[in-house]
Amino acid sequence: MRNKDFKRKLESLFGKKAVFSEDILAYYNRDSSAKEKLFKSKPLAVVYPEEIAEVVELVKLALSYNQPLVPSGGRTGTVCGAVDVKGKEVIVSFEKMNKIIEINTAEKTVKAQAGVVLQRLQEEVLKYNLFFPIDIASKGSCQVGGIISTNAGGIHVLRWGLTRDWTASLTVVTGKAEVLTTGKVLRKDRSGYDLKELFIGAEGTLGFIVEAVFWLTDLPPPLLTIAFSVKDAKAILAVKNFLEKKVYNPFFYFEFFDNLCYEKVLNHTSLNRPFSSSWPYYCVIQVEEEKEDLFVKYFSYLMQQGIVADCIFAQSTKQAGDLCQLRERIGEVLTRHYAPQKYDVAVPPSKIPLLIGEIKQVAKNSSMPPITVFGHIADGNLHLNMLLKESSINATDKELDKWDKEIYKIVLK
Repeated sequence: MRNKDFKRKLESLFGKKAVFSEDILAYYNRDSSAKEKLFKSKPLAVVYPEEIAEVVELVKLALSYNQPLVPSGGRTGTVCGAVDVKGKEVIVSFEKMNKIIEINTAEKTVKAQAGVVLQRLQEEVLKYNLFFPIDIASKGSCQVGGIISTNAGGIHVLRWGLTRDWTASLTVVTGKAEVLTTGKVLRKDRSGYDLKELFIGAEGTLGFIVEAVFWLTDLPPPLLTIAFSVKDAKAILAVKNFLEKKVYNPFFYFEFFDNLCYEKVLNHTSLNRPFSSSWPYYCVIQVEEEKEDLFVKYFSYLMQQGIVADCIFAQSTKQAGDLCQLRERIGEVLTRHYAPQKYDVAVPPSKIPLLIGEIKQVAKNSSMPPITVFGHIADGNLHLNMLLKESSINATDKELDKWDKEIYKIVLK
């Protein structure tokens, strides 16, 4: 009875912006996780606010009924932060709050609603020769409210940091239906507590992010893309450390992937095989184009020393793009074809070779399906994907939980 009364008032307040149909509820109650058991609950409704005032009214109504609300962005996460996991929760989709409110070229800022898709924001500021450096594989569907709520990083963390570092101000609707503006558009603000920091990375638990002001920067210089292969993970760190000693702050991009990722991407895309031989690991980096002669010299030395097995300097924009796509299409290929169980972990970069070695060994010596490894090795963030469709075992939830514990035990160690 209580749910029916709430639904009537919700429909009265939001009209067609409140949806109760089974197919829509099922669609919004999924993210990118492979664990089907997490999507068996049924939300009460999906609501699409378009203005801050509507979010306030929704929270007020939910408070009066003690009704749980779940914020939903592009649902590209894998930890069920944007779906109903307990049943009868209301999913609040911010996709209609998708206005870019202002681009301030003098202060180099952009103000946007929470539902703006990241790639669209990047493209809009680019028209003003400005650059927003947070860049992740799901940029074509993730929303800026989501990248704030998860403090997203991506492929440029080594050079430019996390979403936290580019967030100037937030407007939030709290759990008490109050509108709170936190942070100031000041580069030097020493005035006490910075409350916006509490909401960044909080995944909607402290309030709904409805608007944000982001810092922007100038466009990066022309970049040179280099791909190289190595015999083991230790060699990747050796390359990184060597180049950082030779060139100040050299990297704009530093990504790696194992041979299993490499072969899967080549098998399921039209990308050409760039290396004539197979190696355990590959990296793609980007550095300043004007320093090409230096990097040719340094990579010649690294190959002579046996640290680098092979390397390719991109000779065209297309070749540079194709080399980057070898890394950036991994998530898409694995998700589409191999039902991966995903792990997103971070350790000190110096510990990465040990972590990879132990995880690969555990997978090899147990019933665990094959595990691919790729990610941002230079800042310590790895993406582990257990390829469930590559296993002869029809994995149960119990087995998945067991494997989870084994993986996290190694990571925590």
